[in-house]
Amino acid sequence: CRAWRSHPLAGTVDVTTSPDAPTTSCPGGLRHPTGVAVDGLDRLYVTESAGRAVMIADLWSGRVVRRVATRGRAVDVVAETGEPGAVVVTASPHRMMRIDGGSRPCARSEPLVAPCGHPDLAPARIALLSGRMVVLWRGDDTAILADEAGRELLEEPSATDIAGTPQGLLVVARGPDESFHRFWERGGAFVEGEPVAAA
Repeated sequence: CRAWRSHPLAGTVDVTTSPDAPTTSCPGGLRHPTGVAVDGLDRLYVTESAGRAVMIADLWSGRVVRRVATRGRAVDVVAETGEPGAVVVTASPHRMMRIDGGSRPCARSEPLVAPCGHPDLAPARIALLSGRMVVLWRGDDTAILADEAGRELLEEPSATDIAGTPQGLLVVARGPDESFHRFWERGGAFVEGEPVAAA
């Protein structure tokens, strides 16, 4: 099991193989990496928001396969477990881009619809929940979780990150030292579970 963490200001991505294992840092040079995902072909995707690109690397060979340019600022990426390819969210313009991850990656882009009544929010994070995309939109004083069609799912004012599972569990990270909020999707509605304390 491997865990990845990006350090935007340092331009690096760290990987650990277990909680007690030392952390290995990929060399600097990435232009403000903000999102990390690994697909079913063991390809690493890193969004470079300052470079308006997605870096794709093959984890078996340790080499960069390609950098895919994005029209907007690439802010986050998610990969479906066991499947090739990934989905990237960009801001300015707000779009969702699907990349197949091959040696000559094919990218398809479409507009991302903002939640109704929140025109000033920008996409910040994306997660896969029960097979569908959930986008975290953030502004100065609020945050909205919506599906890719812009339908509002939840309002979490202090949300900073999101993660989803195939079983319908949505985890919302908040500010430093704040607990993680957990929501179970049941019959089209979200039921709040017990929060989890931040480590």
